[in-house]
This record gives sequence, C-alpha cells and structure tokens, in this order.
Amino acid sequence: MNYKSNQLMELREFSSFQQVYKEYSSKHLDCYIAQEEFEALVLSTPMFMVAKADGHLAASEISTITEEILKMYSNSEDLPLESENQESTEEFNYFLNDFDHWKDKLLQVLKEYIAQDTEKQRLTLIMMEAVANAHHHNPVTAIQLVLNDHTHSDIIDGHEDLTTSVKNMSEIEKNTIKEIAQKLGLYNNPALQRDLSRFN
Repeated sequence: MNYKSNQLMELREFSSFQQVYKEYSSKHLDCYIAQEEFEALVLSTPMFMVAKADGHLAASEISTITEEILKMYSNSEDLPLESENQESTEEFNYFLNDFDHWKDKLLQVLKEYIAQDTEKQRLTLIMMEAVANAHHHNPVTAIQLVLNDHTHSDIIDGHEDLTTSVKNMSEIEKNTIKEIAQKLGLYNNPALQRDLSRFN
C-alpha cells in the first residue's frame, strides 16, 4: 500500500482539500482560484477568524503575516508569494466576501492537515497570536514576539514570563483563539497544554 503520513503530505494531496477546492471553485466561477491560493486560504483561516473577531481587520497586516507563515510551513523561499500590493489586497477582500460560509469547512481541512503534527499545530497558535497582536505592533514584529514566547515555552524551565503576546489581547480575541483551537483538536495534544493555558 502506498501510504504517506500527514507529516509528509502536501496540503493539496488531501482528498478533503480537493473536495472543498472543487466546491469552492464551482461557487466562484467569476474568479479563478488556483490551488496555491486556496492552500493559502486554508492555512490562513484561523488568522482571518481572529482578525474578524474584534473588527481590527487590515489587509496589509494579514498579507504580511500570511507570507511569513507560509514560508514557515514550507521551510522554503520558493513559494510564489505576493508582497503587499493592490492585487493581493483585492484578493484578500474577495476571499472575505463569503468567508463565514466556508470557514468551518476550511477549518476541517486544516484540522486533518495538522493532525498529529505538533509543530504545525503550534504554528497555528503562532498564526493566531500574531494576528491578535498585529494592531499593537507591525506584523513582522508581532510574529517575532510570539515566536520568541513559544521558543521559550519549549526550552526554558518555566520561570520565564510567557504572557507578552497575550496580555494585550482582548477577551474576544482570546476566546476566539480558544474556540478555534478546540475545533482544530489542539486541546487533545498534551504537548500544547502549556501553550494553550496562556489564554485562560
């Protein structure tokens, strides 16, 4: 049997991805959506949800963070990522037009993709934290602050203050992150309990 673990499969190789991609494409005949763009949409779904939670939704912030996160996922600089420009802003707004209708399906695809992969699950938390802090810092700084906290949580003995990126969040942002984490099954991973406890 030709089997690949989730850790080795590309997102577009999942049947769930292909199914939702075809469904999404059939509903958006007015604008062709490449699989690469749809992959970015799936990976960015938690960020969009957090950004929409308190109304601080800025295309420039999400665009920058999306690019950085996709680089982290791919461990490569070779992805055809667009820097912030008018075209990427228009695509961002297009995706958001009926995002609420698709978000649960996109989360299910993402849940399957990151299942049993602690690194990708933790990266999902980093995505959400960075967006929640993007209106307090510039996007790249927001990412770095959260990365620093999560690196500490892995290698420090527990005496560090790991609340830097959480203390500025609104309650609705914290609750949204917890709700998404629940939907993605992150609470089922013992290795993430310390990371998740920061939102309590």
